[in-house]
Amino acid sequence: MTVSTEKTHSHLPRIALVSTHGYVAAEPPLGAADTGGQVVYVIELARKLALLGHQVDIYTRRFEDQPEFDEVDDRVRVIRIPCGGSDFIPKEYLYKHLMEWCENAVRFVLQEQFHLHADQ
Repeated sequence: MTVSTEKTHSHLPRIALVSTHGYVAAEPPLGAADTGGQVVYVIELARKLALLGHQVDIYTRRFEDQPEFDEVDDRVRVIRIPCGGSDFIPKEYLYKHLMEWCENAVRFVLQEQFHLHADQ
């Protein structure tokens, strides 16, 4: 899936939410490993922030055969950053791979040329 330049470089204030465990998706498979209350909370919070006029990116871990991007709503998308290989990793063991995730997430943000603005 290709993310449009318009969405990537929106004029709306941008919020990044980070939730690295579970199956974070527009339609999460509730009941799957580590996928329940927190995933639902993060998706619903993102939707409400979008209604308030924000562009919301939910950063999570990419594994299995998940796509890099998932559109939740018009102003909400899931961005999956790879780390730790392609297998599911339970949240109790994910900490071993978070530095790799952070490096890949920073690389993505720099590549997309997201900038912080003093008025946001």
